[in-house]
This record gives sequence, structure tokens and C-alpha cells, in this order.
Amino acid sequence: MPDVSRPGFDRPTTVADDAAVIRPALLLLALLGALLLGCTDPEQARICGRVFGAVVSDTAAVETRAAGERVVEARGEGRVLACRFADAAYGARRDVLLGVTVDGAPLRETALYLLQRELDLPIAAPEAEAAPEPAGFQAALLAQRVLDGLTIGGLYALLALAISLVYGATAIVNLAFAEILMIGGMATLMLAPLFGLALPPLLWLPPVAALAVGIGAAYGWAGHRLVFRRLASRAGTVAPLVAALFLGIALQNAVRALLTPNLLTLQPVAPAVLPLYTGGGFEVTLPVSELGLLGVTAVIAAAIAWTLLRTRHGRAYRACVADGRAAALMGIDTVRVTAASFAAGGGLAGFSGAAVAVLYGTGDFYMGTALGFHALTAAVLGGLGNPLGALAGGVALGLFEALWASYIDGASVGIASFALLILTLIFRPEGLFGFAPTALEADRHLR
Repeated sequence: MPDVSRPGFDRPTTVADDAAVIRPALLLLALLGALLLGCTDPEQARICGRVFGAVVSDTAAVETRAAGERVVEARGEGRVLACRFADAAYGARRDVLLGVTVDGAPLRETALYLLQRELDLPIAAPEAEAAPEPAGFQAALLAQRVLDGLTIGGLYALLALAISLVYGATAIVNLAFAEILMIGGMATLMLAPLFGLALPPLLWLPPVAALAVGIGAAYGWAGHRLVFRRLASRAGTVAPLVAALFLGIALQNAVRALLTPNLLTLQPVAPAVLPLYTGGGFEVTLPVSELGLLGVTAVIAAAIAWTLLRTRHGRAYRACVADGRAAALMGIDTVRVTAASFAAGGGLAGFSGAAVAVLYGTGDFYMGTALGFHALTAAVLGGLGNPLGALAGGVALGLFEALWASYIDGASVGIASFALLILTLIFRPEGLFGFAPTALEADRHLR
């Protein structure tokens, strides 16, 4: 009988022996699978980071990691965005984005398509699908872009109206309105939870928006009283512009130091989406929140037009715009008119901030800067000093940016907008709907 204890002799194996071999092998396979699953594709991580910046916040520090097969998560400021990428059916490319979820809520198909166009990503279409573009697709895409442009144009129009109201009476470009917008937005983000998001939006939105308007109007009036009234004799020079710029920086840093430097978030207020029609397989939709903004913007535009054209204060304002010295000699209280213009501009900026907070659900101390420069572009485009022209300029700029992003390049929208501002200043400084250059004189009698 062989000695199985000696080397060179095999002994019969048992179930326990097999388990002793299989368990380490399975453990090794599981460990390898976990390691492979945790490896993030660099290109997919980069794309997911760009998507997070476009959808959630472009200022937050983002951390990306693999969350499953062909799924990458991006996390920042307490928000989670997951990107699902294509499989082998889409060829060798690994940058085809198939789906996006934000805090567990999937991005609708229309928004995903527009996001792919804006970020210049390949459109999700399997290699097996080579069918021609359905009829009506481009018309539906154009309709969706026009709706998107009207929404952002409404925001631009409100802030451009604030800038233009003050410039018409004082020849001062008050860039600090952008930071008043930020204050209104931050106030909305901080006050909304106190009023109770469990209540229907129609119950808590009006008081929160009214508070944002009141805070903005108070800041606008205080800015006139403490800063710009004292610079009345230097209106039309660089001094008020520099004062407005540094006043805005002071407000921005005050909010950062006294309130919070962090990104504030708000749960979707009116997440419902209204389907309008479908063309070529593309569904044109309009979120309820955007419909509300368009309606309120239209009401504000009508109220401003009626005030300027039909009321005593409107006649006094138009007299100050035409000739401040003559208006003062005729007994018009130019100080009161300009103070009211600053307060009204501040209220509009505060409401714009509340609208931004409700529409996008995020905001920080830097949220007003980019919007302020876009609104200035809209005001110049429509004609500085012409409030109704500013409304038209805001809508026109919003449509221009939406169409540029869709049909040319989403990454260069800002460049195109500011190039438009420069071209307007060079070739038509009075704007498309502005007053004659004689109405842009500096003598507006702030004192």
C-alpha cells in the first residue's frame, strides 16, 4: 500500500479539499470584479463632470466614481448626478451618453438631447440604426429651443429693465443690481424651507417672492441714498461705474462672510412638465415653473409700460430722461424720480433672484455675476435708457443664445453674447430700440 504521506503520491480529494481551493478562487474573482467595477473610465468621468457643471452647478467641486457597469456618478455640494453610458451596441465609442439622473430623478429625453447638443456629445443612436431623420424633427427642436430662449430671455429682460430704468434717469450703469439679484436668490433659498415646502407652492411662493422684492428695493434705495446720489455731479464719468462695480463686490463678499460661502439648494418647486406636441419623435415640453416665469414677466412688462405711459410718475420719469435740467426747472422732483428708479430696479433684481432660485434650485454668493453681464448686454442691445427696449433686448438675447447653443456651439455661447455686445457698442451704441445719442447726456440731477 503506497505511503500517501510521502511526496510524489496523490491522496484522494474530498469535498472539503475542493472547497478549500474554490473559496480562495471565488474570493479572488470577487475582489478582481470589485476592483474592475471601481475603475472609472477617464473619458466617461470627464463627460460626467461636464454634465454636472451644466445641469447642477459649474462652481462646485465635483468627485466622480464608477457606480456600476457603464455608470459614473458625480457628487458635489450634496448633489448626486449619475451618467449611464452606451454598451457594445453603440460601437467602440465609450462617450455616448444614454441617460442622466439627478438626485435619483431621471432627466427627461428632451432635456437629455438638448444637453448632448449643448456639450457637443455624440447623439445616442445604435450602429444598427441608420434611419433618416424623421420629418418634423428639426421643427420640433427649433420650437423647444425657442421656448428655452424665452425662459432665459425673461430673466435677462427683468434685470436689463432694472439697469435701463436707472440709466435713463441718471446716466449710471448700476452693475450692483447683479448682486442684488444674488441677495434675492439667496434669501429665497434660505426662506423657502422656513415657510414650509410641504405647502403648495401657491401658498408660500408669493410671500417669499414679495420678501425678495422688498429686500431688493431696500438695497436699491440705500445704494442711491448712500452712494450714487453723492456722485450726481460725476454722472456720465467712470466714477459711478467703478463705485457700482465695487459696491457689487462688497455685497458679494458680505454675503459670503456673513451668511454662507456654500452652494444652497432647493427641492424642485413645480417639477411638472407640460407636453406641447411631438414632431419627428421629439417631444416639445414646457416645465410649469418656466411657464410661470413667462407669465409673471409678461405681467411685469405690461405694468411697467402702463406706469411709464399712463401715470404721473411715468411722465415725470420720461421728462427726466429727455432733459433732467429742464424737468427740474419745471418743478419735477428729480431726486424722488431717481430714488424711485433705484428702488424699482432693486425690486426687479430681487424678484429675478427669486426666479433663478426657483427655476434652477441652486445658488451661491457668485450667482449674480454672469447674469449681470448678460443683462447688461441685453440692456445695451435694446437701448440703454429705454425700459421697453431693455425688455425686447432681453428676449432677443435669450433667443440668440438658445439658437447659438443648439445649432453652432454650446460651449461658446458666452463668447458669442459678449461679441454681440461689443459689435452693438461699435456700430449702434444707442441699441436697436434706444434713444438718440442726445438723450445719453450725463446731466440727470441726482441731487
